[in-house]
This record gives sequence, C-alpha cells and structure tokens, in this order.
Amino acid sequence: MSKIKVCPECGVPRIFSKGNRWESNGCITAQAGEGKRAFFYEVGGFNGLFSNLERTMGTPIDRIVSEGNRKNSVDYLRWLFSGPKGVLARSILHNRVYKSVAGLGLVFGYGYFEILDVRRGESVTVYGRNIYCMPMFIGDILGVFSVMEKVPAQAEIEEKGDGHIITVSRVDKPEEELASRLQSETIRLKPGDIEYKGCSVCGLPAEFGNLAFDLKEGIITDTTTGRRMATTGMDQIVAVFRELEAELGEDVVRAILDAQRLYIRSALDREEIELGYPYLRRFLAFRGMGNMVRYDARGDALDAVVENASPPLLVAGMLQGIFELLSGSESDCEYRRNEDATLEVAVRAR
Repeated sequence: MSKIKVCPECGVPRIFSKGNRWESNGCITAQAGEGKRAFFYEVGGFNGLFSNLERTMGTPIDRIVSEGNRKNSVDYLRWLFSGPKGVLARSILHNRVYKSVAGLGLVFGYGYFEILDVRRGESVTVYGRNIYCMPMFIGDILGVFSVMEKVPAQAEIEEKGDGHIITVSRVDKPEEELASRLQSETIRLKPGDIEYKGCSVCGLPAEFGNLAFDLKEGIITDTTTGRRMATTGMDQIVAVFRELEAELGEDVVRAILDAQRLYIRSALDREEIELGYPYLRRFLAFRGMGNMVRYDARGDALDAVVENASPPLLVAGMLQGIFELLSGSESDCEYRRNEDATLEVAVRAR
C-alpha cells in the first residue's frame, strides 16, 4: 500500500474518514456498503467478550467466531467484487488486492500485516503482529481467500517472534453455502439529535483529536482512556452471534449478555461512568451502538431506552455492567428489542 494520506488538521487517515460517517442518530454509516453500519469498539472488548463467553459456555469458540465472520466476509466481498470489477480483481490485480487488505489493517486498527507468499488458487501466507482479535482476523482472511480464489480454505497459525505466521490454503471439500442466518435486517433507522463538532477538513467528530493512529503498527489508541480501538462492520458482529447461537443453542444468548457485563465491569472506570447520561449517551453513539434517549440510574435499578440499538446484546450487557459498577451490586437484566430496533433495558439489583 502506498503512503497513507492523513487529514492535515486531525491526523486521521483519509481512507478512514472517507469510509465512515458518524450520524446524529447514534449510528456510523459505512460508505463502502449500501446501508451498512460500522462498529468502532475497544479491542479489549472483542477479546474480553469472547474469552468471558468461552469460560461461561465451557467450550472453545474461536472456530465458531471465525466461521461466522468468514461467512459474512464472503457475503460482503462477493457483492463488492461482483461483475467486471471482480474479474479484474481476480486476474490483473490479484496480488494487489491482498496487499491492499493488509494496508487497510493499518488504518482500521487491525495490526501490522505483511503478505509473504501468494500461490494463486492454492495458498496465501501472511505475517501479522498486534492482531486485534485472532478469531475475527482468521475469518477475515479466510473470506478474502475464498472469494479471490473461489475455493474453500483452512488456516494454520504459527507463532513467529512477536507475531504470527498465518497460512491459508485450499481444502478439497465443498464450501458450505451461506446460511439464511446471515441475512441482514432492513430497519428504517430513527432520526436523532446528537451533535458532533466536526473537523473542518475531514468532518470527523472532534473526539478523534483524542485518538492516536500508529500507522506503522496498525494500532489506534484512545489517549484519554488508554484503550485500543478498532473499526469493523456491524454485520460481522451480528453474524458471529448468529453463528454462535446456531452452533451452541439458545443458552449462548444469555451467555453473551453476561460476558459483556463482565467485560464492562473489568474495563471501565467508575469515575468514567459517574460522568452520567450525557457522557454515556455519546459513549454509545461514538461506537455506533445507537442513540440513548432515556437513562434513569438509581441505587437499586437502571432503566434505559436506546434507539437504533446494535448489537442489542452488547448494548444491554453494557448497561448492566454500568449499573453494577455504579451500585457495587450483582443484578438481573431484562431487555426487549422492538421491531424498529428500539431497545428497552431494565436492570435490577439482586
């Protein structure tokens, strides 16, 4: 990838600012997809959620996470590379596509990647370090390989110094058809009144002034909290959750909620949460998780309403974790998501 151009005012890569738009309704619009939402979230949130979930369920889940993300990536990339554009990418620009994907990892906070070897129709070998979430990345690269080479694939991971060597190679088995569980919801999003003071050049919210982009290592750091961030498609997370439920059953739904609650309790600071409704509303919106229009926290309860909420399990689990940080009490959480994606959450102390 050629030298990454950045905004002269806020220093954010131009690819990042052109690819995402922060809306007044608590959503992030991903410009590369028709109606697609983006998700800007803590890297520790991805890994903390999956490790907590694995402990709760008592079974390894990396393979399921990778498979859910792979299916979603294949679905998206087939759309992106449809028609003449796809033929060109798979022929003349074949190797360049892999290098471009590696370069985008630097911009979106996925880590540093180097394409070591490409054998058309057979394998791709990648060196990576600072990988944001290994099972999610494996799903990403398997999806790219499947679409570019038009063959099913598997991945092998080997530790190498301070990083990993990932080899993706074809396998001689039929590729599973994309499941109906991947179908995206079509919901008319509600308008909102969240206001962002934007950069005068690229238009990104002023909050990006607190973010440091390390474009050599592929790391985005919130300098206020010290937490690492990354952006991904909202559909990717939803697809992973659907895959987990399909493989592990309905019990995983409550387990995801609980895993998110535990992550929030361990990662956020009480002082941060005590900043109250205005702060928490923007906290959710800046991550593209929705527009919190009601928030009532008391000593023994928390009630909230979030419009355009997604992923609903993470929003509900986050609010439960916030209540437990504030109250110091264990709790029970009930939630209801209406057809218009409005999420009602009720948390009660035990």
